[in-house]
Amino acid sequence: MTTTSNYKLSQWAATDPVRRSDFNSDNAKIDAAIAGKTEFIKLKELTLTGKVTSAYTLSLSGINMAAWQYVLLDIHLVGDGTFNMFPTGSKSATCNVMTNSSSQSGFTRLNTAGFYRIIFLTMGDPSAPMQVLTLGPQLIYGKDDTKFSQVTGMEFQPYSGAYFDPGTKFTVWGIK
Repeated sequence: MTTTSNYKLSQWAATDPVRRSDFNSDNAKIDAAIAGKTEFIKLKELTLTGKVTSAYTLSLSGINMAAWQYVLLDIHLVGDGTFNMFPTGSKSATCNVMTNSSSQSGFTRLNTAGFYRIIFLTMGDPSAPMQVLTLGPQLIYGKDDTKFSQVTGMEFQPYSGAYFDPGTKFTVWGIK
């Protein structure tokens, strides 16, 4: 019997005996090879306990965003109104709403209560300028000149009257 070059999986010839132990060994090799390849690792979780009616900063200190291929920010928004999101310290971020081709201020925009997934396209490059995709009621592409290595948080700027209610939840995930 021969084996494959990368994972040494069994390759039987027509005359080779087929044994259950060979299948079990191959399955163990495959399991070990794919374990953790696309695993989501929770980096931070925060649930608001009080109402937030002004600018809110989600601290990302202690998270090296450039150490991950992708960083995901899941937001379960409880509240009302529109929020623009910027990397902390930046006001130059822009975003494009794909559904209506509009260009707006802010890295992304949260318009209504519900679930949003923001995908930071780090690609493991600390010097790369920030790029994000937001999945939610609208598909939004955002960018900013801030480098991933400089990110310490995300700032949410409300429009007049917007607020986060208690129960709004932020979860940050990393994918290697």
